[in-house]
Amino acid sequence: MKCVYQAADMLEAHLVLGLLEQHRIRGFIEGAHLTGGLGEIPMQNYVRVLVNDVDFDTGRRLMLEYDQANALTDPLPQPMFRHWGWFVLALVAIVAAESLRYL
Repeated sequence: MKCVYQAADMLEAHLVLGLLEQHRIRGFIEGAHLTGGLGEIPMQNYVRVLVNDVDFDTGRRLMLEYDQANALTDPLPQPMFRHWGWFVLALVAIVAAESLRYL
């Protein structure tokens, strides 16, 4: 079996596996039990979707189409604080002033 897709999490792996099965390609999710290895912290890049060697080319083509259809077309949104450095500096000044008040 060959890896046709490396999923971000279990939800995406099952979504991809369902897409492959719609095209009559049988697959297997590897690393499903590793997602809870660190408790609540999600483990990344350990969930992979595997297919048989004969289905690899067709599955890979489908996964390329899947990635292109789900690619970000809009630029990333601007952060809420454009001048976050000033915000952090002001926050540090407030904390310092309050801590000096109790000395």
